[in-house]
Amino acid sequence: MMQGLWLISYLVLWGFVLLQTVLLIALVRHIGNLRLWLRQAGVLRDPAAMEEGVPVGTRLEPLAEFLQDRSELSLNHHKAKLLLFVPAGFFGCDDLIPALQKFERQYGEAFQPIIISFEPAVEEQFEVIRRKGIQAPVITEQGWRVAQICEIMTAPYALITDESYEVRAKLPVSDFRGLEELVSTFRQNQPAERK
Repeated sequence: MMQGLWLISYLVLWGFVLLQTVLLIALVRHIGNLRLWLRQAGVLRDPAAMEEGVPVGTRLEPLAEFLQDRSELSLNHHKAKLLLFVPAGFFGCDDLIPALQKFERQYGEAFQPIIISFEPAVEEQFEVIRRKGIQAPVITEQGWRVAQICEIMTAPYALITDESYEVRAKLPVSDFRGLEELVSTFRQNQPAERK
């Protein structure tokens, strides 16, 4: 009788241990999903990524020279530039491509987006962009040079320069909210006479 009681209590104890293990795994997974959702929503930002790139207020003369020499891009040099750095193959940019399409419709009068790939990309990769109707110029062959000038090492990342190629805003972006936040920061950083 006593041995049967010990056996039952032993099995109940291991049942509780197993239940706690399952609950702990579920909690950790939920916390991971929550962090992922908050990062995608723009609530969590990596402080190191926020500091990446040249400081706001830096005039990028080499970038101006590089872009002005690229007549095939047909840039409007009288507009602010949105430089959007994307990884090769657009890995992790599923929400960014539709966001760029919406950005062009909503802010196309004031900003000229330029897509910059870190590595030379295959033409098929850019077919996705063209099928979506995005008209932004794309720099692939020397995208690394633009990234070097802007001191950008991770993607997707965006920065906005004014017409004189002075950096006014920079931010890691993954969706339209990130692009809107970038535009808002750009407008806040404009000199008083331009606002």
